[in-house]
Amino acid sequence: MAVKYTIGGPYAVCFPTKIRSGNCGHVLNLTLQQDLENGTIRSAGDWIELDNYKDAAPASGNGAAVFQGVIRGKSARGNWYVEVTADTTDLLVYQEPVIAESNYGKKWVSEKNWINEQGDVVRAYTLCKYDIFEVSAEAFSGTPAAKKTVTANAAGKLVVGN
Repeated sequence: MAVKYTIGGPYAVCFPTKIRSGNCGHVLNLTLQQDLENGTIRSAGDWIELDNYKDAAPASGNGAAVFQGVIRGKSARGNWYVEVTADTTDLLVYQEPVIAESNYGKKWVSEKNWINEQGDVVRAYTLCKYDIFEVSAEAFSGTPAAKKTVTANAAGKLVVGN
């Protein structure tokens, strides 16, 4: 008898390359209200306890709370570097994937098969101007390219602009 298992994806891969909150700022816990990929932009919603909030859609409008960034170029891994260009109250979702042991096949250990599920409590980094994070093409709505601007849509995907 064979065991059959379906692996999802590909999902966005993210790494908080140079983010101030990873060293000396606020890292919040978000309890997810739906499945979310790493690299999604979210806001803190209703308070649950201590530093745990429900996740909410990113801020919208023209204020400082709206995520703004620019794609700076490609990393050695083939992902894109995104630099935050304005302080924001929006957050970057990044939960380190729990990868299966290395004796499993590539499908089992690929970060592109990783998604944060509804109900999970994940880390969310506060973002400041000049922070840089790395994300794969799956994190974008549109085709990423160096020097293009990005904002966040209601789902938290990075929308490629001019």
